[in-house]
Amino acid sequence: MENENGKRPSSEIASGSENEIPRIDFVYTGQQPADIPRDITHLQIDISSVTTIGKEAFKDCSQLVEVDICEGVEVIETRAFDSCKLLKRIRIPSSCKVIKKSAFSRCEKLEGVELCEGIEEIGSYTFWGCTLKSITIPSTLRSIKGYSFPHCPLETIVLTEGIEKIEKEALRDNDAIKSMSFTLLSCSLEGDYERHSLC
Repeated sequence: MENENGKRPSSEIASGSENEIPRIDFVYTGQQPADIPRDITHLQIDISSVTTIGKEAFKDCSQLVEVDICEGVEVIETRAFDSCKLLKRIRIPSSCKVIKKSAFSRCEKLEGVELCEGIEEIGSYTFWGCTLKSITIPSTLRSIKGYSFPHCPLETIVLTEGIEKIEKEALRDNDAIKSMSFTLLSCSLEGDYERHSLC
């Protein structure tokens, strides 16, 4: 049963850290950051009442290991999941059009991100300091803004048809990149990407 803040205590154990922690479920219905517990481990978005995940809504939820962002969410606001240090994977649904600045920055264990067709804008520093090794950019995203993926150990980037521009410093300090795969040739590169393999 949920309490008034949408929090569901549970006796289950959440995995994702060296020390086992009690599982604590939370249903987000648009609460303000001050009303959201920082110790939640599993998050579900109530799509009947939420189209936008608010600014800094889950910032510093350091025990959050799982997030279910369902179809219906359209915007992920600035620093919504900043410093969720145990979060490993995230799927951005096709209904989501905008991910704002630093939404997932400093998520140190975030190694898997699925961007579905439909995303149109990714803000600067969105994935700063994450542990992504590969990313596929959907065709609905026209440009990759500066500092979108800084300090990530990216090895492979797949750019599907539709991408038009990669802004300067979009991939800053990504020395591990082995390949950038294009499905089209009309992509403007503003930074120094010549050392990467473009095909």
